[in-house]
Amino acid sequence: MFNQKVEYIDIDLTNICNARCPQCPRYDHEYRLRPGLNKNSLTVDDLVHGIDDKYWDTIKTIVHSGTTGEPTLNKQILQILEYEIAKCPNAYYVIHSNGDTYNPEWWKNLGKLLSGVKHELQFGIDGLEDTHALYRVGTDYNRIMANARAFIAGGGYALWQFIHFKHNQHQLAEAKALALKYGFSGFKPLRSTRFNYQKIVQPNGLQYLLEPSDITPEPDLDDPTHMTTGLDSRTVDIKCNSIEESTVYIYADGTVWPCTYLGGIHLFQARSVHNAIDWSIIKKHVITPYGPLPNIKDRKLSEIFSSEQWNAWTFVMNRPTRICKQQCNSCVVSREQEEFDLGYRL
Repeated sequence: MFNQKVEYIDIDLTNICNARCPQCPRYDHEYRLRPGLNKNSLTVDDLVHGIDDKYWDTIKTIVHSGTTGEPTLNKQILQILEYEIAKCPNAYYVIHSNGDTYNPEWWKNLGKLLSGVKHELQFGIDGLEDTHALYRVGTDYNRIMANARAFIAGGGYALWQFIHFKHNQHQLAEAKALALKYGFSGFKPLRSTRFNYQKIVQPNGLQYLLEPSDITPEPDLDDPTHMTTGLDSRTVDIKCNSIEESTVYIYADGTVWPCTYLGGIHLFQARSVHNAIDWSIIKKHVITPYGPLPNIKDRKLSEIFSSEQWNAWTFVMNRPTRICKQQCNSCVVSREQEEFDLGYRL
């Protein structure tokens, strides 16, 4: 039996999103929204009734990653954060956002709310005014920058996450300079694997190819002649972080999974043959013998963790699926706080 305590929890607050990023797992190969999305959000009551107090006492990191949605579009996000902070005032809070929701005043209030705890909010800003929306389709660079600056003014710690492709790689140095100028606490360049040389057609009719960046590995922007990743060069033997580090992932519909990566398999099984194979393994050992996956909307974590169904995950994780090998073969050893401290502070 594992997860007798929880130290790292990723809670997907919603699967609603305002962006239409090409190659996002939310969409199929014909750019159609996958079934089951844009309809689920967790509530404060879900967390109150689903997560036992004893687990709040051991949690060190709380992440709202937005695996399938934009976290701030959960209408109760402020109340949820207030509840979490009251339960875990010493935890480290990480939120991923595209930043193009609400207005600067709302974001300033969010900064104030988080200012009393250790936190970072990662803004996905993939370029400058002329390139950002080529990948972050449906979002506006100027609105995002206004919101990010308001968040910082309210006392928030913001990290600029820049996914670089061929069309925006030339703007990395300028973006980092702007991050420093506007008070971001960190700048994090990432090279995407989401390209497939896909032809993109924007709503305004603009067409272009989404191509990979020429820069690999991650650039050291202070020395353009030297490439280094810091964290990405560190590899470890495959081992399950859910078992080793007491992690849990709660999806926007309330279902509970050992980790974020396994949690996406049920939605994205049609994305590739490998995902379909992984899903068949999970169904065979975790779902078919026991029924639907456990859900915090009708069972507490303590009940879920003590069930035979939950223990069945150990079979899957001790014989790693492809997603396990892909994500944990050369995975970052640390959690979000260590990643932020080691590699990307400005």
